[in-house]
Amino acid sequence: LLVTIALSLAIAYGAAISSFIGWALAFLLTAVAVAFWYSLRSHIVVTDHQVKVGRMRLELEYIARVQAFDTDEFLTRIRSSARADDMFSLRGGSRGGVVISLNDESDPIKAWVVSSRRPQDLANAIDSARIAVG
Repeated sequence: LLVTIALSLAIAYGAAISSFIGWALAFLLTAVAVAFWYSLRSHIVVTDHQVKVGRMRLELEYIARVQAFDTDEFLTRIRSSARADDMFSLRGGSRGGVVISLNDESDPIKAWVVSSRRPQDLANAIDSARIAVG
């Protein structure tokens, strides 16, 4: 949608002023729209010591278990099975997600619910990192 708006604006300025201005605006505004879209994504990184989802970090030692859900199961989990003590990181266009259950009694959050395009790969990566930590 942002790219369409940017290109429409560029076509209007290009028709009114000059084609060079239109092309320059098309390139500039499309680059800004793509950068804006990219900055809103929650990047998920699994390291040797933690799972990073956007700016949030979860130490591997506090993870009790990880479950991968396909699209239908995940939609059920985030809709009718959602809990008040869940932390959500949802992205559009995902094909499922993972639920990371926590074992930290002092934390009011009991599970991280994270959407992912490849939920099984994410769950395997977290489990592999947990095994490596011991």
